[in-house]
Amino acid sequence: MRRALAGLAAALLLGAPLTARADAPAQVASLCADAPSGCSLRHDAWMREGSTYPVVVTGRPGVRVQVVVYAATVDDGQVAALTPVSTGGEVLVGSSGVATATVTIPARPEGSVGGWALVSLGGLEGTDTSETIGAWVPFGTRNPTVLGDGYGAVKPAGAVLDLHLVGTVPGSQFAVDYADNEGEWHEATVDGDASNEPARRPDEVAIVRYQMPRGLAAAPHAFRLRNVTAGAAVATWEATPGTKGLAEERTTWAAPGPVGERVDGAVALGVHPTGAVKATAAGIGAAALGATVVGAVVSRRRPR
Repeated sequence: MRRALAGLAAALLLGAPLTARADAPAQVASLCADAPSGCSLRHDAWMREGSTYPVVVTGRPGVRVQVVVYAATVDDGQVAALTPVSTGGEVLVGSSGVATATVTIPARPEGSVGGWALVSLGGLEGTDTSETIGAWVPFGTRNPTVLGDGYGAVKPAGAVLDLHLVGTVPGSQFAVDYADNEGEWHEATVDGDASNEPARRPDEVAIVRYQMPRGLAAAPHAFRLRNVTAGAAVATWEATPGTKGLAEERTTWAAPGPVGERVDGAVALGVHPTGAVKATAAGIGAAALGATVVGAVVSRRRPR
């Protein structure tokens, strides 16, 4: 409270704009206070709906916490909302300062877009991640994030377009349909195996190739993206055929801001393959985990 009042007074005196920042959630404060090896969460490098994951929790012995996965809603490159999407995750940190939680992510409701998720602790409110611990992970769902096909609303008639997607469930296949001049739906995906380049993980770009048909009236026509693997339409847009089309850069996809910058004792870990996390969760290499926690550094490189 004193820190918040001091910040408010300083902002008023300096005439600086006020920014909303939440205090650390109670679970974070309890886990990180006087933690002998710092506090951290260790988990898989990416996650997807409909799966269960182990998360290794490090912190103060005797503290009970709940690991929670929050799906991020991103608007114009900024995190607009964080929604809890996991179940389970409760764990009591043992005398060693290390415990393993298990979180399950059920299938998301229709329309829930994949992209990023935050692995953190319960009690997080708002979108400020500076006062919590954890990390962002690429998150796969049936509804991917559409990055675009290199053109704006006007697309070249007859051209093959590469539609880029991220946040897909690995291996998913997609198709594109269009509505003709009478409003009837037809598939626009190119024929053969070249139509799809599925992603192996949610942070890899998946590509579906389709054609702006010739012979359509030069007016907006409805298009839709279908997840063939899941059997559902997952995105819609309008496009107008043109001679050359209007080029437009695809949307960039970058990780949200850092996590835990203002948490005393927080240790930022790099990403870890599934096998390594499960081995640690099973008790194999627990001593190595302690060494990793003490000497860990933040990794900004996006794995492939």
